[in-house]
Amino acid sequence: MVPGRRGAALDHEDPAIVEKVLIELVVPANLAGATLLAQAKERLPSVQIDGDYQPVQMDPSPEDTALLGEGEKVVVIRGSIAPEDRDSLKGQPGVLHVWSDARVEPF
Repeated sequence: MVPGRRGAALDHEDPAIVEKVLIELVVPANLAGATLLAQAKERLPSVQIDGDYQPVQMDPSPEDTALLGEGEKVVVIRGSIAPEDRDSLKGQPGVLHVWSDARVEPF
């Protein structure tokens, strides 16, 4: 099975196989915490959601505000993907942006 595909575990040790990302996602306003993460797992099967990172609500950019429906909000979640899944993830309904979750080193 190809890493990052449905039902496959991602190898978190090999950066050539896995990419850590932050995903800006539109969700129902009444979802939070574990319920929100569970829904994200269902909606984004190619993403291994980081359950230790609690969703962070964000104000949408002016460009993205028009994409929100009544009763929706924008959150950022963290997960891991196979690098070849990045473009298809960006095309998923409700996914506004996908950023690399770069490791920040001390100066």
